[in-house]
Amino acid sequence: MTATQNSIEQSFECGICYDYLMDVRETPCCHQLFCFTCIQQWLNQGGSCPQCKSTSLTENTLLKNVVLQRIVDNIELDCPYVLAGCSAKVPRCDLENHKQLCPYSTAKLADKQQQKLQKSIALLNQYTETAIPVSDNDLYDLAKALHEQYAYAEARKCFGKMKTKNSSLEIVILQAHIERDDGKYTDALRLYDQAYDMTTSPSQRIELLLAKKRMFITVPDKSIPPLDLSHNMSCRSEN
Repeated sequence: MTATQNSIEQSFECGICYDYLMDVRETPCCHQLFCFTCIQQWLNQGGSCPQCKSTSLTENTLLKNVVLQRIVDNIELDCPYVLAGCSAKVPRCDLENHKQLCPYSTAKLADKQQQKLQKSIALLNQYTETAIPVSDNDLYDLAKALHEQYAYAEARKCFGKMKTKNSSLEIVILQAHIERDDGKYTDALRLYDQAYDMTTSPSQRIELLLAKKRMFITVPDKSIPPLDLSHNMSCRSEN
């Protein structure tokens, strides 16, 4: 943002709350601009003009600035949910309506997440309650989706139907992540060790050691046993 743009935006800010002006009022004594609610509360507390300290300023002497109000109402702002993914630029006067309809709002995203979870659970029921053969790849994809949806108990049911749950490195690592995220740290450590033994890739082994280490950083109590790298180091020396 250039200095000129910055100074222009500052001219649309309330001199009390420093947010964009709402229901603009101008003081006749020094022509400073305020939100009506802000200056009203200020004067009700017995204050003089916040800018020039004039004691003659009252609520009745405040001036409306219709032209500036129109300009402020049409300033385009980022959607409040920009960090969630909304890229819309919305006129100030339409912002409240946009917030209610925005598909990236907290409520809308929660509903969308709940719908995804319900679909995943319906698919899980289809896999577990019918005799139709299901591949381990399909079960893995479903377990991964349920893990991302924090449905750990349901994700474990997928592993129960897998034929290669103890022989596939990818599946064992996913099981470890689920146990870790569900607070089952002893089970998670066992599975990380199992995955470590299953791979000879240095990069994968480093990732597994770091995953184990993160548990000790994020859980600073005694709910998990002391970190023991001797097993991993002995496996490394054997290789």
